[in-house]
Amino acid sequence: MPTFEKYVEVEVEAEMNISPKEFVQACDEADLEDLIRAINKYYKKGIPLGKSENLFDDQWNDMIKKLAHARLQMSTADIQTIQGIANKY
Repeated sequence: MPTFEKYVEVEVEAEMNISPKEFVQACDEADLEDLIRAINKYYKKGIPLGKSENLFDDQWNDMIKKLAHARLQMSTADIQTIQGIANKY
């Protein structure tokens, strides 16, 4: 992580007012990789779905998650098809 110069060997309790942007800019590439791994432990990508009752619900939830994550890779036609289906309900 970012290092800070130490001028005096005195133990002091202090708060630092540093923005997240400043912190990230002070990180080198290895520090950023560590930071990303740490964040990924707490941030779960995707749509939170409740516990499934059966195999069909598990399959459905998997499909919905895949669609949610693939949105930016979809063609306009695919998105319109999904919108059409969703608008029925």
